[in-house]
Amino acid sequence: MLDDRIGWDRMHRNVADGVLDAIGVTATAVVSGRSVTFVERAGARPLPDEEDLDYHAATRGTDHVIGSAAIPMLFPPSWIDEPSEAAAWYVDGSTRLHTPLRPALDLGADRLVVIGTASLRQRGCRANDHRAVGLGDSAVTLLHAMVEDSLRRDVRRLARIN
Repeated sequence: MLDDRIGWDRMHRNVADGVLDAIGVTATAVVSGRSVTFVERAGARPLPDEEDLDYHAATRGTDHVIGSAAIPMLFPPSWIDEPSEAAAWYVDGSTRLHTPLRPALDLGADRLVVIGTASLRQRGCRANDHRAVGLGDSAVTLLHAMVEDSLRRDVRRLARIN
């Protein structure tokens, strides 16, 4: 479905022509637990050199996107073999990267468009904390912590700075 919906050729051309400066997709290597951002950018500019976040030049495609969105225990990991030095099984990038806007800032973004899946306000109501819960409720809480909380903190931090 992604191959049919995403205009990969147009996206690659926009990067090559300088319409887009860079495109990055972050995923988590399953075995090492390293956060890896696969970057497509025009020219030979060096990628950021960070101790706790690896950057690799790659012509991104479907496997990179699937890997970056593979929420553990809900979706299987995705094998990414390009570039070869970063070949591994990958899952959702927010599994370990708790500052999801950081790769964009590291790559020099001066404007960001952030699309969140929840309100900037903390979800839930303490009055409901007494109700019975099951394994599914625990999984949803973990998923919210993984995906929403760090993005919410980053957006609030950027709003204060800007």
